[in-house]
Amino acid sequence: MTNPVNPLDRDDVIVRCKGVDYVGWTQSEVDRSLETLAGTFSIPITFDYSRPAPIVRGDTVQVLFGKTVVVSGWVLSAEPFYNKSDVGLRVLGRDRAGDLIKSSALHKGGQWRGVLVDRIVRDLVAPFGMDVVVEDGIDLGKKIDDFKLAHGETVLDAASRVVRLRGLLITRTALGHVALTKAGTRVFAGAIVGGRQYAQERGGNVIEMSGVGTDENRHSEYIAFGQGHTTAQMDFETARQLKARAVDPEITRYMPLVLNPEGNITKEDLQTLVDHTARVRRGQAWGYRYKVEGWTVNGVPWPTNERVAVWDDIAGINGEEWLITSVKQHCDLKDGKVSELVVKPVDAYATAPLKTKQKKGFIASKQNKGAR
Repeated sequence: MTNPVNPLDRDDVIVRCKGVDYVGWTQSEVDRSLETLAGTFSIPITFDYSRPAPIVRGDTVQVLFGKTVVVSGWVLSAEPFYNKSDVGLRVLGRDRAGDLIKSSALHKGGQWRGVLVDRIVRDLVAPFGMDVVVEDGIDLGKKIDDFKLAHGETVLDAASRVVRLRGLLITRTALGHVALTKAGTRVFAGAIVGGRQYAQERGGNVIEMSGVGTDENRHSEYIAFGQGHTTAQMDFETARQLKARAVDPEITRYMPLVLNPEGNITKEDLQTLVDHTARVRRGQAWGYRYKVEGWTVNGVPWPTNERVAVWDDIAGINGEEWLITSVKQHCDLKDGKVSELVVKPVDAYATAPLKTKQKKGFIASKQNKGAR
């Protein structure tokens, strides 16, 4: 596995550093998730015995599948290894956006008034050399009346807190920047085909499947209290007692959660916050993990935050589009090249009211029979 890289091999995982491309060795892993912001990778590369180690900690690096960049970030570790036939480095790293997870949020004055949400996020990430991409068709909503940094909070915590006020998601781009978006605005060209019936009819690509998530962090209702500015339509007593409420109809026992956003805020902002919190917690609690063959579909790597058609009679899914929230792609001597996909209901991150999930399919049928 030496240079030059064959650009026509779209399945190769490639580490690009200092203008040189290295093909990943066996046991490579690239992990991207909608919920953790930063992608990570662990890729062994080989090089000539007579040359010094080509990659060191702190280097900028890109990871590609064929010609497509999937991660742009930093080398966190480059540990040497050798055996009878090869010498190389196991390169570990993460997205540039990973720095936002670990670093504290700093801004002169620590407060914004009367600005759009993207201005606040841009100010937070600018010191890290990152830009903010507002994806096409995304409505940033009204200006934020008042937003203050909490003492010691990280950049990601602050940015996530403010985008929630507008029902937006903050995620990363493959080129190492930050994106403000909604869930599942695009549809992926591939499909997940599993179960028994659909695998026979359509030619399955699923190696294995399992359910993911629990209701541990869900609540029956979410209540937010806040304080706004007095206006001609709102007196002082009303302005200081703003309240909003969202209900999760699937949690039937009494489990309330109170949210307390800081700064002046509107009634509409509070409602968006509780709706978004209920939706995201439901999304984190429910889904499926699929292991599928290969890293790409027609040369395009499996993405995050895109909708994909799922055909699985075991899970009771009949071609509906689910949201890809996590993609882990790895290879080893046992399974070859595989992708582990986590899919969740699209409406778990949408702006529409929550809908109660209807149990159906093979598993639900077994449960119903056992209850009779």
